[in-house]
Amino acid sequence: MTFNRLHRRIAAKTARYGEAPAIIVAFGNSVTQGYTRAGTIEPKAVYHQQLKEKLEAHYPLCTFSVINAGAAAQTATDALARLERDVIRYQPDLVIISFGLNDAVAFDEGGSAFKRSLTTIVERVKVETDADIILLTPNFMVSADNPFIDSTERHYLSNFLEVYKAGCLGQVAQIIRDCAEAFQLPLADVYAAWQRLVANGEDTNAMLANGLNHPNAAAHTLCADLIIDLIHGQGQGL
Repeated sequence: MTFNRLHRRIAAKTARYGEAPAIIVAFGNSVTQGYTRAGTIEPKAVYHQQLKEKLEAHYPLCTFSVINAGAAAQTATDALARLERDVIRYQPDLVIISFGLNDAVAFDEGGSAFKRSLTTIVERVKVETDADIILLTPNFMVSADNPFIDSTERHYLSNFLEVYKAGCLGQVAQIIRDCAEAFQLPLADVYAAWQRLVANGEDTNAMLANGLNHPNAAAHTLCADLIIDLIHGQGQGL
């Protein structure tokens, strides 16, 4: 599980000013788009922007172009319609694929629709580009009522709590792990990292900027750290 394409591009751009930048596409839902609090996008907080800053610090003579291909409210199935426009046409060096929150809400028996769509996304990126790929499992959703929920979004609470109690998000995370194993892809297991926080007594509801499903800046940092560790070869992002 190496990052041959990305590291080749970094080496080329570092050695020769006129080379193309290293292109990274972050393909996902509202978390990837950068939504935090109700009706708020924070582009500097989102994990892929933090990743860009970490890469720039580590490779100061390389230029990184990160394309935000996040779209709020979308499942992996929804995102298939924009895969060519938002990912493939850029012929990126690295694609970060991050779905699951909305897929858990729309979860069918066994997660078959999500499994098919995620598999199709990975297969098309592999066939139609030379990009390295990282899969992300999702962060937690709300597990209890809390004071961080904006009045304009409180109507989502009961449905999200049902998803939490049914274990749908954990099943989605496992499908992503299985996909990573099947294709031998690097996995940044954000869901497992949040599980460890709970085991250590952390109130993960307090890490949700909107109290429901959008991580705050510190939680985005956790995700960015998992990804940079993978790129630098320090484990499997677990």
